[in-house]
Parts: sequence; C-alpha cells; structure tokens
Amino acid sequence: MMYHALYDGTDELDAIEAEDRPYAVSVSEFKRHLDFLQQERVEVISLADVEHIHDNYHNRVMLTFDDGHKSFYHHAFPILADRGLTACFFVTSDLVEQREDFCDWHELREMHYHGMAIQSHGKTHQFLNDMPVERQYQELERSKSIIEEKTDNRVYAISFPGGRYDANTIKLGRRAEYTQFYTSEFGLNRPPFGSGGNGPSIMRRMPLRQNTTFEQFTRFALGDTLTMFRNRAITQTKTTLKKVLGNRLYHELYKRYSR
Repeated sequence: MMYHALYDGTDELDAIEAEDRPYAVSVSEFKRHLDFLQQERVEVISLADVEHIHDNYHNRVMLTFDDGHKSFYHHAFPILADRGLTACFFVTSDLVEQREDFCDWHELREMHYHGMAIQSHGKTHQFLNDMPVERQYQELERSKSIIEEKTDNRVYAISFPGGRYDANTIKLGRRAEYTQFYTSEFGLNRPPFGSGGNGPSIMRRMPLRQNTTFEQFTRFALGDTLTMFRNRAITQTKTTLKKVLGNRLYHELYKRYSR
C-alpha cells in the first residue's frame, strides 16, 4: 500500500501543497484501513520480512509512505505504534529539515528506534531516469549514505521518485547496494522475492488517494481479481503516456488536471 501525507481536519489538508493534496488520506480513513486489515486478519508485514516470504497461502500487505511529510511522525507513527504495527517510510534526504512541512532527522531517528523502517526516496526527488548515469548513481548512493548516517538505520530499499526508473536505475541501485526497489506500478507481488527469486525485488504498489473509497481499499487489500485487472490496465496506459510525452510534460499535465 502506498500512502503519502495524512491529515486531520480541513486546516491540515489545506496546508498540504496543492500538488500533493490528491494523495493525502484522512487520519480517520487511515484508521479505518487498519481496522479492516486487523478484522480480516490480513497480515501487515515489515520491510525486513519481504525477502523471507516464500508462499502465497494468505494475503499480506506492507504499508509504505513516500516523501517525508511531518504527518509521518505526528499521525502515522503513533497510530501504528499503538496497534503494534510497522511501516516503511521512504524519505527524500535533501528535503529533511529543509521543508517546514517535512519531518526532521530527530523524528525519523525516533521512528526507527521504535521499529519503523526509514528508507530512501532519492536525494532531491528528481526523476531518476531523466538523469545521466553518473548523476543517477550519485542520487542513489548519496541518499542512502545520508539517511544511514542521520538515522543509524541500514538503508537497502528505495522508492523511485515519481515512480520513474529504467534498466540503468536498477543496475546502479544494485551497485549502490540496494536490494529492494519500490515502484508506483499498480499490482500484486508474488513471492519469492529478491535473492530467493530472480534478481532484486522490484515491487509494485497500490496508491491510496484522497478519492480512494473504502470499498476500493478493501478490494486492494484482498487482491480482488477484477480490481487488479482494471487498475493494471490504467497503469499501463499511464506508462505509455509517460514514454510518449516524456516525464516533464506528463508531470505538468498531471499537476494541472489532478487537483
């Protein structure tokens, strides 16, 4: 599951940047999601669990958050901790302590010490596959080393900014010693993963948006076949448009029409 910011009330929603607002989920809805997972006995796994799963006998989910919004610490972290659950928080290292609406390193360290995974979402949040090879590598390697230094946390997973990557990104990521790669491509992931499967773990996710209904969430969580098919088709259409229009033009159109 892919979340971004959480908000509690209209004031907090209005304070989120307009471009990011479509991906904000209310605190009450997030709690409702967790209630459903626990009621249906859908196992919530950690980042560390991923490469040790080798069966498809029951549904599992991993909760992930992208970017670094301050609601990671103020909302998601205490809600998860109260329920004995964990999540993976992908942060953009250059934006930590540079944006007022983002977490600081002290908060991220505290989250790590209480069982949350703090991993990479790039150094600058620029699209990796728009960069020359050496700059891509620097973006991957530097974000990893900065987060490890600041949080005392081993970094081995990355969520690609904007979901953009190519074959070079995977090769360079492996060179930088990442073993798990998280995309924005919609879909299920079937074990075995990583070294137990065929190469690195390249993981699809299911985006949760402000307009995602609770019914849609339940279908995501239970892996409903028709829902998977429809959303995979939409994802493939978007991927084709990105290739035709290029990252920059596609992103400008997204910002204009997603509000």
